[in-house]
Amino acid sequence: MNIVNYLSRDDKHYLGGGNRLLWTPNFPQWLDRPGFWDKAHYYNLEIEPVFTVTLLDGKGDEFNLKLKQRRWFPSHIRNIYHNTNGFEIVEEKTLFENDVLSSNISLTNTGLEEITIDLILWNLHKGTIDSSRISNIEFGKFGIHYTRNINFRQLVEYDVECFLGMRSGVDDMGVYLSDNTSLTPEWKYTPFYEKFDGKLKGGLNPENLNSVESSMLYLAVHSRIVFRAGEHKNLMFLFSASNNREETRNSVMQVSTIKHPVVHNLNIWGNYFNGLPEFTCSDKFIEKYYWYRWFGLKLNTLCENDFSNMKYPAVTEGPAYFRGFISYSAQCHIMETRWMKDPTLAQGTVLNFINTQRENGSFTGHIYPKYLQPESFYHSNWSRVLDIYFIHNDNEFLEKAYKGLKKYAAYFDRERDREDSGMYDILNHYETGQEYMSRYQAIDKNADRFNWGENFRLKGVDSTIYIYELKKALLEISIILGLDDDSNHWQEGIEKIRRSVLGNMWDSNAGMFFDVDPISGRKTGIKAAVCFYPYFTDIVLEEHLSGLKENLLDPGKFWTEYPVPSSSVDDPMFSEYGDWKGKRLVCPWNGRVWPMTNSHIAEALAGSAIMFNDKELRKKAAEFITKFIKMMFIESDMERPNCYEHYNPLNGKASVFRGIDDYQHSWVNDLIIKYICGIRPGKDKIIIDPFPFEVDSFKISNLQFRDLDITVMRNIDRYSVRIKSEIHSEKQIGEITEIIV
Repeated sequence: MNIVNYLSRDDKHYLGGGNRLLWTPNFPQWLDRPGFWDKAHYYNLEIEPVFTVTLLDGKGDEFNLKLKQRRWFPSHIRNIYHNTNGFEIVEEKTLFENDVLSSNISLTNTGLEEITIDLILWNLHKGTIDSSRISNIEFGKFGIHYTRNINFRQLVEYDVECFLGMRSGVDDMGVYLSDNTSLTPEWKYTPFYEKFDGKLKGGLNPENLNSVESSMLYLAVHSRIVFRAGEHKNLMFLFSASNNREETRNSVMQVSTIKHPVVHNLNIWGNYFNGLPEFTCSDKFIEKYYWYRWFGLKLNTLCENDFSNMKYPAVTEGPAYFRGFISYSAQCHIMETRWMKDPTLAQGTVLNFINTQRENGSFTGHIYPKYLQPESFYHSNWSRVLDIYFIHNDNEFLEKAYKGLKKYAAYFDRERDREDSGMYDILNHYETGQEYMSRYQAIDKNADRFNWGENFRLKGVDSTIYIYELKKALLEISIILGLDDDSNHWQEGIEKIRRSVLGNMWDSNAGMFFDVDPISGRKTGIKAAVCFYPYFTDIVLEEHLSGLKENLLDPGKFWTEYPVPSSSVDDPMFSEYGDWKGKRLVCPWNGRVWPMTNSHIAEALAGSAIMFNDKELRKKAAEFITKFIKMMFIESDMERPNCYEHYNPLNGKASVFRGIDDYQHSWVNDLIIKYICGIRPGKDKIIIDPFPFEVDSFKISNLQFRDLDITVMRNIDRYSVRIKSEIHSEKQIGEITEIIV
């Protein structure tokens, strides 16, 4: 299957090369224009505009281009333009792995006469004294080199070395300073428009440029080309960014030597998809989403990190201003990227946080290239480190992770459980990644104020379960590494948390686990999706299953048309629209469906089904995961998968008003592999146990588990397992295959 073509569509525009530069403008206005006028992000730094290309006829009149057709592919965007100048014009936009954006324009003179065209590649820069400046402008053979000085939130400054030019060489270049005008790609608004007579006249010498504060600085590169009748030419217009000018030059030169840039990028993306576990399914929504998710993971990958804060390649939280490593998302990226043959991304997710670990043992909430937010912190399930080991069996990585996570657990015992209760504190509503919920208002009516640090204290179900899972993982790792002296400590901690969750958080009357007020010791009684998190652990007993079914599966509480809302439908502050105190919020958790929460709930349903061999829960887990995946298609259109931040639980509509798609704040492919395909790795074995999804068939192959190449196929109600192409077993759905390694 050609996945690049399979994922193509007409309504998307994101481009990424899996590196520092990303083109994912959240509210694009100029997709119909040549080039990239809408903003790009270098790391999470805005570069706007990038550039446009203006075509002038021999008289200096601008081509009137109208977009005729657009088609998006993971590797490029193809725009076909209508014009009245007698040319066929096709533009293919690409973003290469070495952080070069290119507009590849194919021009064909369809007329019978020779025509001269002036091609102007240009951008502009709106200077401000406190956020962004241009300096060190240098004219070269193929374009303009310059430094873009970007001030990140008035905290730290970055010098981004940029290039703007053409592959074929240029006739002349211009730099022009102007008072402010419209920030649009309109040639007639530029200072070059009135003066152009075949050359970029006027302007200033870059060496005389002192300041662009409160002004607009225009940069332009010009080439005049003669087209004979019927002649065809391929032209490449380039923008590149890096942390040093030499790298920028080298990147541009590398791309300039590529004869067929789109084919080159197609091959890069094709090789990426071909290296992943190959999956087909009779339910095409599930199949489509599987491959779309792998696109999103590469799109949001940061590989070449030149700063010590981002020492290792990893996946960022999302596009645009979410281009940073966030500890809350780490568990998601671990679970999905661990299925790649190369564990670098999964391991890098962990090692970046250990590399920047605070002295007290906590992890920073956000990692940016040159800045660590001093107060930010997120609770996360770091036990997922063990899941990387199960597949890749890397003891050296495990040792590094263990040292950092041991300090992290000690921080929680020392500073997040002052009462030595076995339950752990949430200090503000931001650090759970789940703001604006009744669960915090139950402790403090002003809990929704904007502030990190300690605003209140709440013994959270989620924060406690995460540490329980972590200590279980640390116990397992200590055994693997032969650290016998640590094992008893972890075992004691595990038992303490288990007793506390069952004794203090469980409410038998409500049939739910609840957060606890550390002052009074009372349970809050607030029903939130996190209350089900104990069900993906071994804490729960069979007697707790009725509570799971009665509450989670109740349409009046959580089992909505598009489950599950982050807060129960009967919560006094519930809003399916994300309204909080009369205002629609960007990150509301008082009723919206968040893919992050759904990933946890899928584990709760599936985990309990497995632990107690509950057939009803197996069916419900399959139903839930299917609904979860199908929710993330615009208007149920199979050609338009998405992953927005949150959704309406009653009608499934996404938070499109945020303009942020492909937000990697959940895990989906891990659910597909573990429960649809049934592949669940362990320390010394792998279990194959497909859940009863309503699919006629699936096949997953090219899946690497240590030194085993595994294929699993389903046909109606039976499945087969192959190892290295040899049949290992054939069984009914519901029967388990164990492979000991």
